[in-house]
Amino acid sequence: MLSRRQWLKRSAMAAAAAPLLRPALPSSPVLAAPEEAIRLHANENPYGPSEKVRAVLRDNLDAARQYLDFEEDLGGLRADLAAREGLTPEHVVIGAGSGAILCMAAIAFGRDAGAIVAAEPTFNMLPYYAAQFGAPIRRVPLTDAFAHDLGAMSRRVTTETRLVYLCNPNNPTATLTDAAALRDFCTSTAARVPVFVDEAYHEYAEGMPGYASMVPLVAAGRNVIVSRTFSKLYGLAGLRIGYALARPDLAQRLRQWRMGIMNTLGVRAARTALADDAFRTYSRQQNNAVRTQLAATLDAHGLRHAPSHANFAYVHLGPNRRRFREKLAERGLLVTRLIDGEWVRISFGTPAQMNRLADALPEVL
Repeated sequence: MLSRRQWLKRSAMAAAAAPLLRPALPSSPVLAAPEEAIRLHANENPYGPSEKVRAVLRDNLDAARQYLDFEEDLGGLRADLAAREGLTPEHVVIGAGSGAILCMAAIAFGRDAGAIVAAEPTFNMLPYYAAQFGAPIRRVPLTDAFAHDLGAMSRRVTTETRLVYLCNPNNPTATLTDAAALRDFCTSTAARVPVFVDEAYHEYAEGMPGYASMVPLVAAGRNVIVSRTFSKLYGLAGLRIGYALARPDLAQRLRQWRMGIMNTLGVRAARTALADDAFRTYSRQQNNAVRTQLAATLDAHGLRHAPSHANFAYVHLGPNRRRFREKLAERGLLVTRLIDGEWVRISFGTPAQMNRLADALPEVL
């Protein structure tokens, strides 16, 4: 039971807180929502939610007035995820998007000046949030191939380190860290300190050479946490459902820092999306086709880009990258805010949306 001092401390922490190639594509089971601006800046799935999920949302609108049923809804989603991954419900932590999971981990391991080791550049939510609680962030540059420099990261682990954070595929570079090397790193490092592997883009990379999830290490009882989300391939970014898979004691350590509860419609939509294999396959096929299209367009214009294993591309623009973004925005095409000095991140849209981008590039460049 928390003392008043402990409760106040936790409450304060929580509060701080050339034309495009056009290959034949499968017909779409859903239509992307019409938008004034084409959103190529947020790594969203332009085809989601699936029709099955939309039906669930329509049928459950009245439930929006109700608080989440922890046993039926949340317990059901935890059981679904556990069964899918060969784990128990005690291994599963649900959050309001994987962002909430990252923030929970930032508090659980970064408070009291616990050092965090992370790559640069990488998705910054966990390191940024941990820094707000005084956690020293030990940055390790990616390799020239945009992979995590596992040897350098290992050398940065000291007695002060409380967590090592990796994103695979990495955001913003969309690149992979070799599966065997990452598995060895997680196994050896987890003997010293917990390792957090952010697999937000797992469904896009699944089956690609050089990629493997680290969930088997969770199943083996290693000191490893894996996070995933329904915001990307499943197309539920606005409904905010994410999850972590971890050994039960680590899962509970995260769970105690949960800062709110998920929404009823989001959890029910996630359960339906998880079982919709046809939509998952369709989204992956569309994404793969657009990846090929965009790579050909970038190559035709002599633009350097990292090999993508997600639903976005990391593109080198040099010193003109700010003007590049502005000129695209004038044409109704949004690409991500600045990543670092000379690069931008371009999310994959529908083939028609990417054709618009290809048509704009000669003028913009």
